[in-house]
Parts: sequence; C-alpha cells; structure tokens
Amino acid sequence: MIATLVKSLLDKVPWHGMTTSPENGEESSSLATKEELRKAAQWAGISDPEHLTLEAVEQRRFQLWIIAIIILISIGIAFAIALGPQEPSLPEWITPTMIQVSSLVLVILFGGYALEKELYLRRLTSLLLKQRVLAKSLLDCVEEFNILLEAGKSMNLELKLDDVLKKITHCARDLLGARGTKILLAMGEHEFRTVAEIGQSSDSDQFLAELVMVKREGALSKNPDRDQRASRDVMCVPMIHRDEFFGVITLTSRDGESFTDNDLRALSLFGEQAASAVANAKLYEEQRLYAFRSSFQASHDGLTRLPNRNLFLNNLRKLIHTRKDSGEPFAVLFVDMDRFKRINDGLGHAAGDAVLMECGLRIRHSVRDNDFAARFGGDEFIILAPQIRNRENAIELAKRIAESIGATMQVSSREVSLGCSIGVAIWEEGIDAEMIIGNADVAAQEAKKNIGKVVVYNRSMRSRALEEIKLEQSLKRALDENLLATYYQPIIHLDGSSDMAGVEALVRWCPPGEDPVPARAFIATAQRTGLLSEMDKWLLDKACSIAKQLPPAANGKSIPVHVNIHPSHLRAPHLIERFARAIEKHHLTPGQLVIEITEYAVVGDSSYVRRTLNALKRLGVQLALDDFGVGFSSLSYLTRLPIDIIKIDQSFIAGLGDSTQESLLIETIVKMADLLQLDVIAEGIETDYQLTTLRNLGCNCGQGNYLAQPMPDSQLISSPAVSVG
Repeated sequence: MIATLVKSLLDKVPWHGMTTSPENGEESSSLATKEELRKAAQWAGISDPEHLTLEAVEQRRFQLWIIAIIILISIGIAFAIALGPQEPSLPEWITPTMIQVSSLVLVILFGGYALEKELYLRRLTSLLLKQRVLAKSLLDCVEEFNILLEAGKSMNLELKLDDVLKKITHCARDLLGARGTKILLAMGEHEFRTVAEIGQSSDSDQFLAELVMVKREGALSKNPDRDQRASRDVMCVPMIHRDEFFGVITLTSRDGESFTDNDLRALSLFGEQAASAVANAKLYEEQRLYAFRSSFQASHDGLTRLPNRNLFLNNLRKLIHTRKDSGEPFAVLFVDMDRFKRINDGLGHAAGDAVLMECGLRIRHSVRDNDFAARFGGDEFIILAPQIRNRENAIELAKRIAESIGATMQVSSREVSLGCSIGVAIWEEGIDAEMIIGNADVAAQEAKKNIGKVVVYNRSMRSRALEEIKLEQSLKRALDENLLATYYQPIIHLDGSSDMAGVEALVRWCPPGEDPVPARAFIATAQRTGLLSEMDKWLLDKACSIAKQLPPAANGKSIPVHVNIHPSHLRAPHLIERFARAIEKHHLTPGQLVIEITEYAVVGDSSYVRRTLNALKRLGVQLALDDFGVGFSSLSYLTRLPIDIIKIDQSFIAGLGDSTQESLLIETIVKMADLLQLDVIAEGIETDYQLTTLRNLGCNCGQGNYLAQPMPDSQLISSPAVSVG
C-alpha cells in the first residue's frame, strides 16, 4: 500500500517549475522533466538511460576517469618517445613539434569532452539527489496518507450529502492541521455557495476558490510576511470526479504556520476522495428522491395530491384488522360532486381539473387530523374517519365537508358553485373493506337523487342498488340486441294550420313482458354507465332514416327531424365525422336534420364549442337551443353562436295562468327571437289555455302532449297529418 501511494504521488509530482520553500532560504531551481533526464543521460554516455540511478552516474564517472588516465599515459609515452635521446624513425613530414602540438590538441579536446560529460553527470547527480529527498519526504508522510485513506472510507460510508460534507471538513482539518476548513459547492457556471465550514477561514479564500474553479487545479496562497504572528496561508483544491466539477475545499493554516507544496499535493489527493464521496452521496439522494417520488406517485393522485384508491384500501384494511378484537365502529364517507360534469363540459377539462384540485384542498381542510381523505376516482372522494363512533358525528363531519365544497369558487375568471352529495357508512363487525366502501357508495347514490343531501346507509338501499345494476345490465343488452324503440313527437305550427313543423326523435324502452321504463330513469342510467354515447349514435341513425322517409309538408318543404345531443358529446372526438357519415349515408338535404343542444352545453361559449357548432352548420344541419330560459340565458349566446331555433322550456309554459310574469317573459322571448330572425318552439303544451295564450303571444310553433303524443315511426309515416284539439 505504501509503495502504491508513493508511486501515485511521484506520478503527480510537477517535475518542472517546482520551487523550494521560501522559508528555507534556498534559491529557486528548476527540475528537469523525465524526457530531459533521459536525454541528459544519453549525452553523458550512460548505457541505460531508462533506468537512471546514482550508481549508474558514478559508474559512468569512473569510466571517464579510467579513459582519462589511459589517454594521459599514452600521451606521456608519446612525448617520451618524441623527446628521447634516440629519434624515432618517422616520416620526414612529421616533426617533433607537430607531435607536441597534436598531443596538446588531443589533451584539450578530451579535456573539453570530459568536462562536458562531468557537467551532465553532476546535473544528473543533483537531480537524482533531489528526487531521493522528495521521495523520502513523501515516505515521511505515509501516516498522513493513511489518514487520507481512512477519511475516504469514512466519507464514502456516509450516505446523506450533509453528513458527507461535514465529514470532509473534519477530515481535511485533521489531515493537515488547519485552522479553518470550508467547502464551497458549485451552483452554476460562476457561482459558489458555502455548504460546510469549521474553524476560521481567511478573507482571501473566495478569490482563490474562483481561481481554482477556472483552472481546475489546486492553488496555494502564501503570506510572505512571516514576522506577523497572525499570518496565514490558504490552500484550495477542486473536487472533480469523472470530469464532473462539484466544488472546492479551502484550508487556512494556523497562526504563524505555513503550508508546503507537499501539503497541497496531499490535499489534492484528498479532494479526489472527497469528490468521489460527494458524487456517491448525490447519487444516493437522487435515487432516494426518485424512489420517494415513484412511491408517492404510485399511492397518490397526481391532480389533487391526495392518497389514491389503493392507499385508501390498504389503510382501511389495516384499520379493520386492528378493530376486529374491539369491534369499535368507525365511519367511511363517500363524497360525490354535484354539477361537476356540467362545469367540466361547459368550461373545459382544464377548468374541471382546477375544480377538483380546489375540492381536494377543501376536503383536506375540513377533515380532522386523524381522518384519512383520498380521491377515489373521477369527481369522487372518500374519507376514513377512525374516531367517529356513531351516525350523528358522521353526519356532522359530512355537513362540514358539504358546506366547504358548496362555497363559491373562482375558476377561469368565473364564479362557479358546485356542491356535493355524501353517503355515510358505519363499520360493523363482519364487514370487509370492499363492502363498507360499497355501502357508502350506495348511500351517496341515494343522496345524489336529491342533490346536496347527506344519507346514511341502511340495508334497504342495497336492494335498490341491485335493482339499478340489473337495470344497467338490461339496458346494455337491449342496446346490443336492438330492443330499444324510436318514437317521434310532432312539432306543430301554431298559426291555425296545425301543419307539422318538424318531429323530435325520442328513445323508448319496453322490456319484453314488462312495463315501459321511464325515459328519465334509463337515460340517467345510460349516462352513468357510459352507454349514452352508443345510444346517441343509434338514435342519430334512426332519425336520419325517418327524415328521408317523411313526406314533405303542405308548403312543399321537407319536415326536419330533431335529435338531442348531450352536452358532453359536443367535445367527443370524431363528432363531426359521425354526423357527416350519417347525412351522407341517408342522402339528407340541408335542413332535414336539426340538432338540439341545451344552454349548459355552451356555458362559457368556448372557442372549441363554437368551432364544433360552425362545423355542424357547414354540413347543412340546423341548431336549436333547448330548455331556453332555465340555464345561463344570455343574448351573447344568440348573437355569437349559429343558432336557428329557440325552444322555450316547458316550466314557463306550465306557469301560464298562474301569474302574468310567465306571459311577459314568453312575449319578450318571442319578440327578441323575431328581431334576431330565429324560430321559436314552446315545449310542454298540455292545455288549451296554454295553446291559446301562446298563439296570442305570437309563438311560431309548439310541442306537447296536447298537440300530439309521441308515436312510432310506422304511425308517423302512415298518417303525418296532425289534428289539434
């Protein structure tokens, strides 16, 4: 382990540009790079420059001395021969002077060569000695490196980021005996935030941190004034892990003490360990946060942030399990919003979502701390009240919730009023979770029949609920097997001619061997079960078929057939295509089909509804505004929407004779329609007095049982003339 540490440190040593400590009084001297050492060794004539040691340098120096001695001996012998008593036999052109000069030149050349080699050898010796000194100083710091390794292990054992940062600051201070330690995490490209600090830091650490952030390498700021007792050095190193920059660690020395380059290298290694610990902690926190979010999303409603059905069921089952021994009762409240569909269809789904969020917030504030509120689905909420023991307390809680929901709320720059119907079920021994929820739901459906009520479940409700389920199943079978019937109620001109101005298509259901089912009952069932859309498609096809078969009226014009569209279906996908296919299939001409929509369908006069109605007009369809006067009556609807006909609601017709108010209102509607060039149809004419009054008020057309009863298509086609009493 020690050898590995030393090797890693030696690999990180900056072999060029390193200076000695100023406090030792030594002059700066540059150390050569490894490549420069290798070249110097080659120039010095060392045979193996890749494995350079002091022993190899001394061996090369010894070789040079041997060569020098041999050369000097050889020159001495040459001089002796040249200057001896007997002249050697040499060529005439070689004179003794030439030999002396040549020997002198040889000595000078070799001397220069030897001097050059000696300088290289001395340089190598100096550098190798400094390397040995550095290695020795690093080996002396093994204890500090062991602290470093232990600190790294300790930091990586911590999982929470705050704990890791605190551990880093303490370990860095213990490692280098600093006076103050600070960690600054990067918050942006050029922004730091101090996240952990112990001791006292220097004023210059911020500037040094910014410098390190830019250069991505450690820096040491030394205070040159060593005479001052309070002088301090500052070190700063980056925390980088896998090329990701997390921040910096700054250390401030104690008063009068200083940091060295070795300290900076040790802190740099520590910074790498610290960066790894920070990266692990951040990864752990991200995974923990993701797990929490995943768990929250799996158990909570994404819109209201309330617990969802699954979490509610789990808590309910646990409560039932704990109450089995004691048998103590508790309550479950099922909250069903009133008029929500009208708001959702009229103002749009975004407004509907806003209403649901507000309802969830109000329910949360209405229940007590130990109650458990959840969104059950759609516009339904459910509350588990563990401390409620009797129906009186349950009703009190339900009324508090109903009062909160019923308060006016602001949605899409409009004030809307919602309200809710609440069913209450009290748990008794032997009832499981699904059963008590079902009981509360049954009670809520009973409350829904009289909007805004609170109903406590009793056993008789279950049998009625079973009857409704049976009705749902029978209706689905009747729709699948084409057992429904179409009836048509004529719309009559009130000018005395009694000619038909049109017919309204109505659905009737008479199960084989049973009494007819009231239209209001099975249509409500169809709407609740999602069968109404299929019923509308079926009725549209029947209406288009009969429109083609009807003979023309007395004036030669086609008799139009009226078809009602539920408000929610105006936003249904492919609505325009459905009508276009039906018109094309039965080869209808413009004006043969009239679509009736209620005022609730155009609440808010949204651009989407306007586009839909304009698209229907382009198909040659006429548009009638049904139940006019009881909803959100506004002249703006009549001027902005492509309406052709107004149908006055039957409640105004029924009030004729009781007071003059209805007569004045109907007269106003008729005159307004005349100014806007709209036709008027009075619905629900049941008496001769009503008929006479409407004629006197100038109403164009009327509809009601007094004028003509709904009839099957066979009767309508065979006898289109209507006799008005």
